[in-house]
Amino acid sequence: MNLDWKLQIKSNEPENVHAAASGYSAMNEIYSFVQPPLDDWIYTCGYVWDDPSLETYKRAVTMKVNTDGQLQFLHKWGTTYKTNNKDACRAVNYDSGRGEVVFMIETTN
Repeated sequence: MNLDWKLQIKSNEPENVHAAASGYSAMNEIYSFVQPPLDDWIYTCGYVWDDPSLETYKRAVTMKVNTDGQLQFLHKWGTTYKTNNKDACRAVNYDSGRGEVVFMIETTN
């Protein structure tokens, strides 16, 4: 079974249905995830806005979390605030032949 899904974390302002992404989230959107066979770890791939209120510049984010919700790492790739980057981690997959998790990261810096 394949499952495709996308999560964008928005502000919880009920009066604004087009609210900006939450500034409290370390990852604003997940593009892809994979859980290797017989593994308790889930690997995710996406991005975070440098300034969620503007949604102009973003950085690629990779995350590893186990099925109990314990975070092993969350890494933001690229430079810091106020740069012209539109980076994102586009996909993550598991290479069963090599036993490796592979990330595809799009970066402009």
